Amino acid sequence: MKVLNEEILYKGVLVHLQTQDLGPREPVIQALLYKSGQVIHTRRISYAPYLNQPNFAEKAQSLLKDLHTSIIADIHAGKFDHLLTGGRKQE
Repeated sequence: MKVLNEEILYKGVLVHLQTQDLGPREPVIQALLYKSGQVIHTRRISYAPYLNQPNFAEKAQSLLKDLHTSIIADIHAGKFDHLLTGGRKQE
């Protein structure tokens, strides 16, 4: 199982982002965003369509990095302000 962990400080709020490959038995990349030890957002991407391809490990790793990066971008774009700082949700 591959895992990325990162602490992110946004508008004075520290959050933790964990993105992990659950493995070929459950071919899913899952990202969990934590605030104060509680999960406040989850996002999952299946890589089942790539399992029979010779480069599925590289594809899974790419999806993991892309998902992790996209959630960080969403944090900085304010999409989680309603969960992090009490602001309104941005679409």
